[in-house]
Amino acid sequence: MIFDTNVPFTGMQALPAWMMSMDAAGTDKALLCAGLEGTRYPGGEALYGIGNAETAKAVAQHPDRLIGCMTLDPRDPGATGEMARYAGMGFRAVKLFPAQGYDIDDPVFNPFFERMEALGLHALVQMGLGGFALQDGDGVRRAPRSAFGYPMKLDPVCRLFPNISFIVLDMGYPLMMEAFSVHHGNKNIVLQMGGAGTRMTAPLMAYAALGGAGFIPLDFSRVVFGSALGGEGCATLAQGWLPLLGCPSGMAEAVMGGNAAALFCGEKSA
Repeated sequence: MIFDTNVPFTGMQALPAWMMSMDAAGTDKALLCAGLEGTRYPGGEALYGIGNAETAKAVAQHPDRLIGCMTLDPRDPGATGEMARYAGMGFRAVKLFPAQGYDIDDPVFNPFFERMEALGLHALVQMGLGGFALQDGDGVRRAPRSAFGYPMKLDPVCRLFPNISFIVLDMGYPLMMEAFSVHHGNKNIVLQMGGAGTRMTAPLMAYAALGGAGFIPLDFSRVVFGSALGGEGCATLAQGWLPLLGCPSGMAEAVMGGNAAALFCGEKSA
């Protein structure tokens, strides 16, 4: 089974092609993630920018294959209400971008995480370098502030809210050592591997260079796969890199699908 835990939604017009790509890649299920509306690359082309409402429409068209992940800003006064609304539609996760300019461990966000925990939701968190560049939907230029993405900021949050699994996208690239450490120290920190280019290869090579399991053992029951639209070959590439992480051969299937199915579908992991 292949369960893709990080598919940023690019719009209804792209949905048929993406479903065909899922079939070609042998992907059984995917977490379809809403994006930051109005976000653009420096050159001007749109980056994701598809909100929760349109993501819900896509999930409704393919409920057997797609699971919804909303994107929220915990600073928004209406965030908890929106969280409850989409959880009621079957969404199973919340995607967070601290590089928007907030410290995820600020106690002011405790009510936000309390609500998330009560609703049985998990968090996908973009730590390390932000995966977006300019947010100028209202005509105001805003750059990501990636210094807010220091993985250790998750340490107090995950201890306070042990029933939320915090999935660190791209293994916290390029701050992998901190992400590996917080994963090792906390049972509800999950590392997501996958993506394109150095976001896949750099974490794996860094882990091997640091000494692998002899340095920081990884718990492969808490590692999941996510393509970030990395292409049909991404799953095959990820499977090929797993031995470099020291993943036992018997755990590869769990990493590629079983662990995510347990988190988001309540299925027993292999």
